[in-house]
Amino acid sequence: GKIIAFDPRTKMRVGGGSGFVYYNSGIVVTCNHVIENSNLTYFVKFPDISEYKIAKILLRDEEHDIALLEIKDSSSKPLVPFSGDVKKG
Repeated sequence: GKIIAFDPRTKMRVGGGSGFVYYNSGIVVTCNHVIENSNLTYFVKFPDISEYKIAKILLRDEEHDIALLEIKDSSSKPLVPFSGDVKKG
């Protein structure tokens, strides 16, 4: 999906990148450098969603350049379905 970085002060798009749904329909994986500016608002759009969804940053890992976002959407499907054989934690 597409991730858009939006500056609420100037009301302009200032960047973006891509991401994918992982494990849960509301969790989006992206690169940390895509969402590195905490002063911006981030939106996510997937082909199967008719509108942009506001994204909340859940986790950032600068060392490995990965981040998790949360969106309010139950229709997007994970890139790879979760297997019950994998144990969490």
